[in-house]
Amino acid sequence: MINLIQISWRFLKGRHSSGLISFSFYLSIIGLAIGTASLLLISAFSNGFSNEVQSKLATIDGEIRIEKYGNSLISKKEIDNIKETLNEFSEINQIYTYSQTHAMLQTGQQSDGSLLFGVKSKLFTTLSSHSKLYPKKIDFAGNSIVLGHKIAENLGLEIGDQVNLFDLDLLTNSKQIKGLNLKLIGTIETGFSEYDKLISFIPENIYQDFYVANSNFSGLILDLNSIKTAEIANELKENINFPFIINTWEDRHSVLLQWMNIYHIPIQMVMGFITLLAIFNISSTLWMISIDKTGNVGILKAIGYSNQQVRNIFIIKGIIIGSIGIIIGLVLSISIYFLQNKYQLISLSSDVYFLDYLPILPKIKESIVIIIGIFISTFLLSNIPANIVKSINPASALKED
Repeated sequence: MINLIQISWRFLKGRHSSGLISFSFYLSIIGLAIGTASLLLISAFSNGFSNEVQSKLATIDGEIRIEKYGNSLISKKEIDNIKETLNEFSEINQIYTYSQTHAMLQTGQQSDGSLLFGVKSKLFTTLSSHSKLYPKKIDFAGNSIVLGHKIAENLGLEIGDQVNLFDLDLLTNSKQIKGLNLKLIGTIETGFSEYDKLISFIPENIYQDFYVANSNFSGLILDLNSIKTAEIANELKENINFPFIINTWEDRHSVLLQWMNIYHIPIQMVMGFITLLAIFNISSTLWMISIDKTGNVGILKAIGYSNQQVRNIFIIKGIIIGSIGIIIGLVLSISIYFLQNKYQLISLSSDVYFLDYLPILPKIKESIVIIIGIFISTFLLSNIPANIVKSINPASALKED
């Protein structure tokens, strides 16, 4: 076997009658290296992008929400009953109450609508864990408010400024004005421009007092210690009945998730075809070498090498070219991975892509599948010229040479 490998390597590196053959040899390696690196990087970038976006959505929206049909408020008694049921689920880490309503914010001559959340400090910390908070540490208490950074820009507000909160429902339904002066203590940037133009947070006790909520809440947010969000939600639906509605962050963003699951498929296909083209180039290179080395093949057969051994020599040549290309592609993709992970060289527009840089997350299993798939394809296509070469008649080959 070692002898066959040595012969294969000499066939590849030996002198050829045409410089085109040597050029084709190096071109095959470069093409396969680029194709391998491209497939590995596209997979890693796709995984990183999807994972980061999903993490942001799961935190800012809460992994599971329990709400009441018709957006009705949930009473303190109903909250207690639901919590008794939830205590039976070990996968639930924390249970938070929250309140939300549409409100109007005003400062000077500027005003803007907002989706206002009344939450406790711990829930706010959870919801903002995958977002940019400025300043990084805030005292979420008292007559304070945290705004999405876009709405803060629209109102021309800076940290420490005063902003007026108005009860929008009371204003539109009863023509009464009820306001509350709040201090801007921070801004939050989720990476989702529509969120950043709309959301605002105030402490739960301030919300309850201002809206006279009397311990009635919009719903519950569940923080899980398990990644099986959909399965836990289905179990909850069997134990918590109408008029309560249970939905996950995946339910609320199903269209976006479908898009993320589909968009990378055409890119993978294109890069797959490019890689396949590089593998075909290996086959053509082996075919040119076999024509160029017809006399050598005749000599090998004349001294006793069998058809199978000659065939194996050319298959080994294909495997050598493929292996070199795969190794170079793997090294190239690992280098780009470390550079992007450390320096974030590829930046994005957060208004379009939800992120300000392209995250990268390689998955070992996917990478192994890609490498094995390329290797097997190289092996299979190497059989085409190898099967033709083994049928060469040694007498005719030596005569022609």
